[in-house]
Amino acid sequence: MRHPLRRASALAAAPVLSLALLAVPGLTTPAQAAAGDLDPVAAQRAGDWLAGQVDDGLLTYRSFGAPFTDYGLSIDAELALAAVGGQDATVDAIAAAVAEDPTVYTDYAYPFDGAQYAGRAAGAVAKALVGLQAAGVNPATVEEIDLVGALEAQTADTGATAGRIADVATKDGEPDPTGDFANTLGQAFAVRGLQAAGSDEADAATDFLLLQQCGAGFFRQDFAPATATDQACGSGADASVDATAQAVLSLLPQAGDAEVDAALADAAAWLAGFQNANGSFDSGTDATAFPGNANSTGLAGWALGDLADLGVGAASADAAADAAAWLRARQVAGVGDCNRFDDADLGAVAYDDTARKGARTDGVRPADRGQFLRATAQAAPALASSTDTGEDAVAAKDLARKGRALTVEVTGLAPGAKLCLTGSGAGRGETAGATAGRDGSAGLTVSPERAGTATYEVRGESGVVGSVDVRVLGPKTLGVDTARRAERGGSHVVTVSGLVPGERTVVTFRGSKSVARADEEGRVVTEVRVSGALGLATLRAKGQFADRTGEATVRVVR
Repeated sequence: MRHPLRRASALAAAPVLSLALLAVPGLTTPAQAAAGDLDPVAAQRAGDWLAGQVDDGLLTYRSFGAPFTDYGLSIDAELALAAVGGQDATVDAIAAAVAEDPTVYTDYAYPFDGAQYAGRAAGAVAKALVGLQAAGVNPATVEEIDLVGALEAQTADTGATAGRIADVATKDGEPDPTGDFANTLGQAFAVRGLQAAGSDEADAATDFLLLQQCGAGFFRQDFAPATATDQACGSGADASVDATAQAVLSLLPQAGDAEVDAALADAAAWLAGFQNANGSFDSGTDATAFPGNANSTGLAGWALGDLADLGVGAASADAAADAAAWLRARQVAGVGDCNRFDDADLGAVAYDDTARKGARTDGVRPADRGQFLRATAQAAPALASSTDTGEDAVAAKDLARKGRALTVEVTGLAPGAKLCLTGSGAGRGETAGATAGRDGSAGLTVSPERAGTATYEVRGESGVVGSVDVRVLGPKTLGVDTARRAERGGSHVVTVSGLVPGERTVVTFRGSKSVARADEEGRVVTEVRVSGALGLATLRAKGQFADRTGEATVRVVR
């Protein structure tokens, strides 16, 4: 079926729509703040690292053993930095570099197998246009190519494919239909670019993008054949997280239009339902889909975060926070003495656990740099949904046993946040690192080797989280003071000394037991019942741990 064209009034009003106007099925009041206070540190550090990789306005990395300047990835980085904020100079630099000659990115020409191939990629034209618009550059000032005009020319005007973008492809100067690789990802950028440009083609392009949404709520990545009479998604289509997320990001500026709102609500529900239990996203459902990775998780988290900001989807805020937590746990980050990464790599986001482990061992190697750049560009905006889980707190047992494991518990953190514990006093020289779990808590385990008071300070990515003092106890023979004669059937007073204040103490005498806490002077005064046979018997006292004991011999009399 065809979707009716969007009303011009809806398009004009979309940028200034209030949340109160978005009262359509699937839309709720904003829930982002309900998940906790946003923690911007991870997103800012990802942005800082990404901006630091830009050279002369572009990103270059090694590909197949040679340097490759990636215009498309540079624009991805620009859009991510614009979303994160605080990187205006780099955003402008990337846009300026692209604007010098976008045809380096949009056009191609090469010989192969005796033939000459040439063309212009519609998706690249659309992406270049969106990149310039994001930096506030008027595309009309670009001399090498009329980006709006070129994109309009590559957007079908009539028939079943109306609104569909297509690549211009030739072989030996003749049209080459096999060279058209345009897809939903490019269509999404085309919708965004044409709509922002006020193009007459924007409505048709939006209609065609909506046709790519499937019944379950996801957007497929590949179009139907250009010759098909039905261009809508049919049954059996493979789901694409990336295509769905890009479609959402491109449709959000048109929120307020009934069809767009319905599409956004369906996409929000599908994304939240497709998310893995650990917060990550697979790239899709087809046989070649990649399991949980930062690229797809980043795009999905970014889209869900923006949906949550508009109150679209009851589960969007929580799903965005879960995605941010998974990404943050895979960010190259460390704190103080616990940092195991090169300082130059801090802030980058690894594609998966294997990539992060490799960065810890070898740093971000030149051969892997492109993967880290792409993962970070797609993850940085999603990290903005990192949320604190409450007020920071650091706690541990008051008393610890020398040489045994002691866990310092930290709560209230942003899931995925990195921590470092350092000890002083009896805990000097001890360090422990940890990553906060989904509940915002972490346990840092140490083994104090000295008796006395150990102070453990916990630092997070934003500074000191808190500290705790622990009294470390070593082996000790306790003093046991009592009368040497005890009357059977009566109570016998015992004084145990050599304890620390608050130390739990158990006094046993035959079948009688008394449990008490030491006073401020490190003493326990208690009573035990006297029973059993007449004669000598041993009265025993045990402190907090089994290696802190004392005893006395008592004669039981009538």
